[in-house]
Amino acid sequence: HRQAKGDPTLSWGWDLVDAMTGGLRPGLYLVGARPQVGKTTFVQQVATYIAQDRAVLFVSAEMPALDLGDRHLASLTRSEVRDLWRGQYGEDLWGKLQEGIAGLSELGIWWFAGRGMTSVDVRARAQEVNARSDKPLGLVVVDYLQLLADREGENRNTQVENISRRLKTLAMEMRVPMLVASQLRRASEFRADTRPTLSDLRDSGALEQDADIVLLLYRPELTYSEDWWVKNHPDLPYPRGELHLLLAKNRWLGNAGQGSILHWQRHGKYSESP
Repeated sequence: HRQAKGDPTLSWGWDLVDAMTGGLRPGLYLVGARPQVGKTTFVQQVATYIAQDRAVLFVSAEMPALDLGDRHLASLTRSEVRDLWRGQYGEDLWGKLQEGIAGLSELGIWWFAGRGMTSVDVRARAQEVNARSDKPLGLVVVDYLQLLADREGENRNTQVENISRRLKTLAMEMRVPMLVASQLRRASEFRADTRPTLSDLRDSGALEQDADIVLLLYRPELTYSEDWWVKNHPDLPYPRGELHLLLAKNRWLGNAGQGSILHWQRHGKYSESP
């Protein structure tokens, strides 16, 4: 009914995240995390979900387009990406890969990758996808913000401020959500409570100001060993494979402080249940 009325809200692909955030609307969405927590996997899964019906631009300044394709293919075929990289697949997996490649070609994901990308490049690519795709542009993903190579400004804080505002402007002009992965400072790793906070966003306070929604990702198992957990939380199961989503800012619903948990599956996806 909302779509029939032209409501631009899209789903993240998880009911819990939709309820927490209000869905994806035109604006700037930051997904912050420390390295190895899983922010690339998270934004890739959102992109794959939306690409079933819409065109998605996925800009990566961190890894080659071929590696991005392998990650998506592994997720679609419920296989391990390291097996694809090693070429270790028998007849059963080979059949799944052929089906997965066919499915991947039907998704509306446009990948652009390589170091040296700037926010100006993101704009040009978004306009290109919008003009060439037979599906409406539904999402732009940038992985990740601090690797964009814009150099206008006297210091890195000013440069990041310029990048975030340009991406926010692009999102509003094209009426799409701009999903941007962002690195967090190491400060959270040295606190008694290692859960990240809004102040951990790296390089610029403008990120906090410009973002409409900020989601911070956190994996307790990267901080706490199983032995420590059992000793200190004997009544709670060890959070193996849990990805905690902390809502640090929500400009629209004003419900910052809420959280939800996704669970890692061996085939490269997060789900709402273990």
